[in-house]
Amino acid sequence: MIKQILSCILIIILAGQLQAQSKKEVKKSKVKSVKVMHTKEVNGKMVELNESFTRYDKEGHELEEINYSEDGKFLVRIRREYNKNNDMIEESLYDVNDKLTRQVKTKYNVFNDKQEEVWTDGSGKIVEKTLFTYNSNNEKSAEVVLDGNGVLIRKELFIYDKKGMKTQKSTYDGSGKLVAIKKFEYEY
Repeated sequence: MIKQILSCILIIILAGQLQAQSKKEVKKSKVKSVKVMHTKEVNGKMVELNESFTRYDKEGHELEEINYSEDGKFLVRIRREYNKNNDMIEESLYDVNDKLTRQVKTKYNVFNDKQEEVWTDGSGKIVEKTLFTYNSNNEKSAEVVLDGNGVLIRKELFIYDKKGMKTQKSTYDGSGKLVAIKKFEYEY
C-alpha cells in the first residue's frame, strides 16, 4: 500500500515538473488549459500522442490534470481544489476507469500554515495522516506521519537559527529510533 502511495506522489511531483509555464505566466496570460502532445515514430509512421492536459482557474491554479502513458493512453486524472488563501485543500486521483483511487485533504491553521494532511483510498479509508506543528516563531518544528490506524511511521523534527533559517532536520522511524540527520549551514 505504501508503494501505491509513493507511486501516486511520484506521478504528482513529475506532473508538476512537466508544466510548461509558471503559475504567474498562466495567470498573466489568462490560460484556461494546456494540452501537451509528443510525436514519435511508430511502425515507420510519425504519430502524435497525448502526453498531458491541464485545466486552470483564473488565479493560475491547476484544477485538473490528466496524464497519459508513453503510448498516449489515459493514465491518471488529478483534480484539485483551493481555499480563499490559494492553498490547495484537496487533491483527488482517478484511475483509467475514472474511479477515485487516492485523495488527500489538507487543513490549515489560523496563520495559514499546513496543519494536517489526510490521505485516503478510493473508499474513504484513511491510509496515512501527516500532522504539522509550529514553534512560537511560526516555523515548522515537527512533522509526524501516522498510518491509517494511527501508528507512527515517521517523525521529523526541525531546528532553526536566530534568523529563522532551518539548521537541522532529524528523522525518526516508527519506533522512535533516530535514522537520519540533515544539517544546513548558511554563509551570511
